[in-house]
Amino acid sequence: MKKLIYLPLLAILFSLQANASHLNGGELRYEFNGTSYVVYLSLYGDCAGAAMANSATVNISSVSQSQSFNLALQKTSTNYVTVPCPGGSTKCTNPSSNLPGYYIAEFMATVTLTPASDWVLSTTMSARNTMINIGGGNLYLEATLDNSNGNNTNAYLPNTPPFYIPANNTILVPMQVLDADGDSVVMEKIPAYVAKNSSATYSTGFSPTAPFGSSGTYTLNNTNNTITLKGVVMGSHAVAYRMKEYRNGNLIASYTRDFGVAVLPGSATLTFPQINPNSIQTAYACPGAAGTAALNFTDPNSNDSVYIDVDIPAALTGWNVVVNNVPGKPTANLGITWTAPSNLNPSVIPHAYIKLRVRDNACPRNIADYAVLIRIQNCPTDSVWPGDANSDKITNLLDPLAIAVAYGKTGPTRPNATVNYVAQWAQDWSHTYPISGKNVKHGDCNGDGVVNLADLGAVALNWGQTHPKGGPRSKTTGVPDLYYDITGIKFAPGVTVAVPIKLGSTTDPMNDFYGLGTTVSIGGGVALSSQATITTSTSWLGNSSNTLEFNKDKNYAVVDWVYARTDQQNQNGSGTIATLNFTISPNAKPGQTIDLDFGNTVMVDKDGKQITDFNPISASAQIEPQGVNDIASQLEHATVVPNPSGKQAQLRLQLVQADDIQITITDMAGKTLWQQTQTVSSGVQYITLPAAELANGIYMVNLANSNSQKVMKWIKH
Repeated sequence: MKKLIYLPLLAILFSLQANASHLNGGELRYEFNGTSYVVYLSLYGDCAGAAMANSATVNISSVSQSQSFNLALQKTSTNYVTVPCPGGSTKCTNPSSNLPGYYIAEFMATVTLTPASDWVLSTTMSARNTMINIGGGNLYLEATLDNSNGNNTNAYLPNTPPFYIPANNTILVPMQVLDADGDSVVMEKIPAYVAKNSSATYSTGFSPTAPFGSSGTYTLNNTNNTITLKGVVMGSHAVAYRMKEYRNGNLIASYTRDFGVAVLPGSATLTFPQINPNSIQTAYACPGAAGTAALNFTDPNSNDSVYIDVDIPAALTGWNVVVNNVPGKPTANLGITWTAPSNLNPSVIPHAYIKLRVRDNACPRNIADYAVLIRIQNCPTDSVWPGDANSDKITNLLDPLAIAVAYGKTGPTRPNATVNYVAQWAQDWSHTYPISGKNVKHGDCNGDGVVNLADLGAVALNWGQTHPKGGPRSKTTGVPDLYYDITGIKFAPGVTVAVPIKLGSTTDPMNDFYGLGTTVSIGGGVALSSQATITTSTSWLGNSSNTLEFNKDKNYAVVDWVYARTDQQNQNGSGTIATLNFTISPNAKPGQTIDLDFGNTVMVDKDGKQITDFNPISASAQIEPQGVNDIASQLEHATVVPNPSGKQAQLRLQLVQADDIQITITDMAGKTLWQQTQTVSSGVQYITLPAAELANGIYMVNLANSNSQKVMKWIKH
């Protein structure tokens, strides 16, 4: 147990503050909630001063948008932050106490901000306590935002500032930093500001980088996320730092934290419980899925016991959260598990914080606030693509049949459903298609919770569209891509190919990168002649002396692959990180589709922190003929749609290379009714047939190129 003994001088020292107003600092920050920005203002109040107002005003401006307006924030809570020894009191609970007392008043409001590179949020208040190093005066707080290339949520520092420390002792204060967007965050020392672009005037012997004077200590550690403080001169000192957020090397946001630290007479060595590096500080939640986070905290003083208080936020109501909280000496352990609701919508709740108050049993209590960041995502590994009712990655004649097979089945509606051809997460239904085993939710093309005629509209809208198999998420602009570069590669029967796997580009490089793990798969029904392999001899990440590689072959076409550095040094770069090598079976058919996919991709930095700002991109190609004798086979991939048809019909062709195709329509007696020759490009093409000009009946559609021909029956009614 530690004991801090305060001398009678304390009453004289803090009588100065009784004549001041009430502000001991504050911070201004914002979070994006999926549709708008929630602005948070925290004001640190002195219990010996005047009462805090119930509202506050923040100015929001953008020169590029020609906007400047005030936002009114309302007070939402007041929390006391200083806890003395058992039986002790501060001025918050006993006005005659010699111990200063502080509280945090929280204010909040919501605002919509259009994309701009120069948003500034600010507030100026005239109520700062008298300080040793700057006197009293105004308190100016500011946050900046560049949302021109995407929205942003400020980094979150759950721990409150160290409002008081004993003199002549070096104190290590934990400052956990969490960023909901996975941005790089840097703390930097700044002056205390009294107005925009106007810093406070520092007393002789003090400065923004030495707020406790030349004999004191003020150090920010961005690697360990700690602040080291040592005060010598008695009294309150203004301390300030700025949180700067970088995305792809570009500064996109910042905000300031300004607070007073009271250097008190007495002797003690304060030790705060520290989070252990193996703790899961960021977790992920998917609709309807289970999740977990495990953390532990150790007090540097081995004689202190550690306790954890857990605050489950209202945003997680209905999550079925279970907490396993085990205090200990000097280490406490915490396990949190949950099952997210099936209707969880990341566009409404993109992230949430489970707040933790970790304390020891010393005198005075040493308290450090931490949090678990839960990033919420759609996890569309089995996404619905509206129109692809049977989930075979193409919208065609089989999809109305799949709707017919599942007709009348019902299940959960799809959150934020659209019939646009994009991957959309949907909860699994209790039904599957009998043969393929695919979930019937794919048949609910419009997302209204029932498979019926209304779903045919999405089929018609997206007719002929193809897609990769969902992927872990949709592409986000402005972040690096992990992709297969198939440019100039010919996929043909019996051919061995080497496909570069690339990460990042010159415009969107991969920064602060240490390693990745992913499942590389070659699909589409094309067989391989031998085991696919991955080589890294030309990788920008490193070489055999400073990297490790792990491969687990599941079958010829699927490889679990891990590749990372071994020297605890992050790398920045772009380009080829590996090469995928495989040989296509000689029996592969020209026109078959070959799919290259990434699955379950994870990336980390040198500290093991997961990187989430990247796009795993699938690739698709078609098997090409080796020679002219194979060209005729492309006519096999021709159909009339719909068939039977009414007054509208099209010929669908899927060619591996451009060709001249002669189309002839005859009646059952062989009489030519319509004929046309067209140069048809490679890929999927549609040619309109003269359905409106022909009477109801049965017709023959003849296709021919220079090597072969194909005849199809077409029914018009």
